[in-house]
Amino acid sequence: MICARAVQAVQLVGAFDFAIVEECFRYDECGYYMPFIDAGKAVLEAEYELEPADFCPRAIALGFSAIRKPYGLFARPWEPCKALGKD
Repeated sequence: MICARAVQAVQLVGAFDFAIVEECFRYDECGYYMPFIDAGKAVLEAEYELEPADFCPRAIALGFSAIRKPYGLFARPWEPCKALGKD
């Protein structure tokens, strides 16, 4: 599932192996993707505006694999949440 409407996640979890999500912490939509985590599937999440300290602790607690990056598709640098002290 790639960036569908968040409310559709529960309907789509059976059809996809993982979810790619943008700015769910900024817009307070991350809970919609918990069916993927509950099914043992990955949630790959990118934030563009929030600082890692503002979303990484929640991402780690939820089991999301999250990064902060600039808006461009191939833009760098990007910062994975594990860089905040978890190796």
